[in-house]
Amino acid sequence: NTDVYVVKLDSSGNLAWARQFGGTGSDEGFSVAVDGSGNVYLTGHFSDTVDFDPGGGTLNLTSAGNTDVYVVKLDSSGNLAWAKSFGGSSYEQSFSVAVDSSGNVHVTGKFNDTVDFDPGAGTLNLSTATDHADGFVSKLDSSGNLVWARIFGSTQRQTDWGNSVAVDSSGNVYTTGDFAGTVDFDPGEGTLNLSSTVRDAFVWKLDSSGNLVWARHFGGSPPGCCDFGSGSQWGASLAIDSSGNVYASGIFNGATDFDEPGSGTFILTPTVYDVYVAKLNSSGNLVWAKQFDGGSQGAVGRRSPAIAVDTSGNVYTTGYWSGTDDFDPGAGTLNLTADSNNSSNVFVVKLDSSGDLAAAAYPGMTLSKTSGSVSEAGGTDSFTVVLDAQPSSDVVLSVGSSDTGEATVAPAQLTFTASNWSTAQTITVAGVDDDLTDGNQTATVTVSVVDGSSADAFDPLADQTVAVTNADDDSFGLSVVQSDGSTGTTESGDTDSFTVTLNTQPASDVVLSVTS
Repeated sequence: NTDVYVVKLDSSGNLAWARQFGGTGSDEGFSVAVDGSGNVYLTGHFSDTVDFDPGGGTLNLTSAGNTDVYVVKLDSSGNLAWAKSFGGSSYEQSFSVAVDSSGNVHVTGKFNDTVDFDPGAGTLNLSTATDHADGFVSKLDSSGNLVWARIFGSTQRQTDWGNSVAVDSSGNVYTTGDFAGTVDFDPGEGTLNLSSTVRDAFVWKLDSSGNLVWARHFGGSPPGCCDFGSGSQWGASLAIDSSGNVYASGIFNGATDFDEPGSGTFILTPTVYDVYVAKLNSSGNLVWAKQFDGGSQGAVGRRSPAIAVDTSGNVYTTGYWSGTDDFDPGAGTLNLTADSNNSSNVFVVKLDSSGDLAAAAYPGMTLSKTSGSVSEAGGTDSFTVVLDAQPSSDVVLSVGSSDTGEATVAPAQLTFTASNWSTAQTITVAGVDDDLTDGNQTATVTVSVVDGSSADAFDPLADQTVAVTNADDDSFGLSVVQSDGSTGTTESGDTDSFTVTLNTQPASDVVLSVTS
């Protein structure tokens, strides 16, 4: 069994509060949103009976079937404001929540059979087209009362669902997910049929009253009938900027036309399972579409990646991958290799407003090339060190020599901050003079992260080394010094002396033979 939790951290990452709720069954939380007043909204699904009041009170809700959808509102202190649920006799699941500037709450997911979408005393029964699940998007007001609910589904016996919902400043509601077969995306009296070849991703825009504005889908070329066959696209997440442009992300595993399926105007072809990011304008027309090559291992899971956009139009997407992937969607290459000890690693990618790679948040450091040559005669060498990504806090590097009798380094420590991380710092290596005739000697300069003093993301970085050769300036030889400038003896027994010294320190004993 599983319970749901939500955690609030302050701007420094310190715990503000944590709340949980759950019952005897399996309860899951899938999405969280926050409004301008700091109120927190959660959605997911639950089974059996759950007390949704995380405080001292009690608010028991009971599922009508296997799993029901819940929507919970907490205030900024984590206290319960209200909790609502809806469902039928089968499985209902909610995967995403969004809140508008008036506090209206929107959720999307999938349902089976017939469901009463009114969590209050009223009734709004909606039914699936077949015995397979259909998708829904529902709007509640700031008190949790039903405003409207819309559904979509095909007559083909496949599952259709919404994976992500977003809302713009005008209250327009956007949903992405995927479907199979033919679906009428006009919830009103009109008709807007979109047809998939295997399984297509869609982006659906409704106005604040739940009326159709437009719907688009991304489709593959090969015909098919299967839920997860080759040529499928899965819509995972979307975001809206201040101009009403829509950014949608997901995965695909067959040649896909991101403009108008069948037109052949903008086709991307994945290796196995690739990530896509597509930008549509406010009218639903394609601006650009990009992909991250999943390599031979494939890229992400079904409901990843997530996506966000900032005020400058930069796009951020995240997910997970295994193997080696190229995260540059353009002509360049940025290959990142997942840790072989894990089945998958997490990535974060930033694209600019044109869809070009801006920066991948991947910690690293770069050492400049160097000759690595110093000498006992005073010769020095230098190299630079710079971080590859901005750290969240200081990164301290230790610099040391493997043989300080041959080479020394200065400084012995470097500190990079969030502001100077991209400015290269210089390490100077100096040769050490000695009297040994030992020939050229080598030493290794090692640059390593000081884990306890550095941003955690940089702790796993491998040490980097520079090989240094110290040129010997000593040579073999000896000196003979006569006591008075000459050496002389007499037959009467007078003696004289001279001294013999080596010019350099030997590595071992030196034996001299003296003869006349």
